[in-house]
Amino acid sequence: MKQLSFIEDMQTQSPITLLDCLSEHIDIEELIPYSVYRHYYKDTGRKHKYELTSFINALLVQKLFSITQDNLLITLLNLSKELRQFCGFDTVPDKTQFSRFKTTYADDLEIIFHLSFFVQTS
Repeated sequence: MKQLSFIEDMQTQSPITLLDCLSEHIDIEELIPYSVYRHYYKDTGRKHKYELTSFINALLVQKLFSITQDNLLITLLNLSKELRQFCGFDTVPDKTQFSRFKTTYADDLEIIFHLSFFVQTS
């Protein structure tokens, strides 16, 4: 009888995923310093097609899952609606957009991924 109850519970409760846990416990917007926002959304130049937090979320996923190539990340984003929603992408950036983002904002990414995450835990 106990086993049957467990199976019924599993069928009625939706499973919690890693993306759910990340969404619930990490507020990416709080981890991004104002200077990085200012650099990304500066007044001069064109409006960005993608939000800063979308790129940061995608790079976080890339680091967490040890995805070494942008092509694989892009493929996963194209295949997974849940992953796209977590990152905040309506459409998936192409490889050149990821590459340009990483190159242009390399110093900012260093601040976000090295300082922000370690300051929060210490």
